[in-house]
Amino acid sequence: MNEINENDNSIYEVGFHLLPTIDESNILAESLNIKSIIEENSGVVISEDVPKMISLAYDISKTVDSKTQKFSKAYFGCVKFETDPSKIADIKTKG
Repeated sequence: MNEINENDNSIYEVGFHLLPTIDESNILAESLNIKSIIEENSGVVISEDVPKMISLAYDISKTVDSKTQKFSKAYFGCVKFETDPSKIADIKTKG
């Protein structure tokens, strides 16, 4: 008889903003960094949206080089992945 092993993994999706001050040529590398954090923690990427510049619904403040700046635009991307729920805390702390 074949035993059926239940898959304990769950599917997650993380959306992220990247500062508009990042050079456009570096956006893909930043996105790959997020995917690698997921994969290093036993996650399997299912799909992704490459970050695109969007207008934000409201300004966000971010401290950059000891100065608080407000941004009305940002690059937005997302990654859908599958992993064991016990790995999520590790992904959050490294991300």
